[in-house]
Amino acid sequence: MANVFTTQILEQGSRNIVIKLTGVLDTSNLAATGTIGTAGVTTTGSNTISFTAGSLVPTVGQFITSASGTGTGIPTGAYITSIISATSVTINLPVVTGGTGWTFTGTAGAVVAIDPTTFVDNDIFTPNSSISQVRIDHIDYSIQDQLEVQLQWDATAPVIIMPIAGRGRMSFWNFGGLTNNAGTGKTGLILITTTGWSSGTQVFSVILECVKQYT
Repeated sequence: MANVFTTQILEQGSRNIVIKLTGVLDTSNLAATGTIGTAGVTTTGSNTISFTAGSLVPTVGQFITSASGTGTGIPTGAYITSIISATSVTINLPVVTGGTGWTFTGTAGAVVAIDPTTFVDNDIFTPNSSISQVRIDHIDYSIQDQLEVQLQWDATAPVIIMPIAGRGRMSFWNFGGLTNNAGTGKTGLILITTTGWSSGTQVFSVILECVKQYT
């Protein structure tokens, strides 16, 4: 089997967005490092990578790097946006330059849970503005007892937003919400990781009620 992580937008308006994160872990904590696959890549400008499967089954949201015999490779900050099959994935950024003899490696630890740049820009007050980040007003969560889930603001050194375990709801709107204060290298991404998996199948569900922040 393999870990499965999904992100679902439940509601989206010009200001608010509600996102559900779910994980079914039967192999490791949310993301392990390892070789996703190898391939000779000749197509440039494509977001799809096809490969011969390696030792690690890829996870949606997992950061991916490449080493190649020729070609520039995958750009910094690339992560898996969807899994087409066991030997093909899409990433958020196009391949910079084609090459051959590539090895694709998944990065251990946190995966991308929320990428604000993928949200619909439907701000009626400032149309055509850019969504740079979100603030978090409420968190609902149900996490199996062995696990702890950690949310992070992505940056050069990711900043912990909140470690959560068990079941419950937390609200922050009455003091302005949890705002991205990641500092140097802040990207606007929200990352998610887990600790505590040891064996069997462990599951979690997290619902984030957020407010879009525009630039």
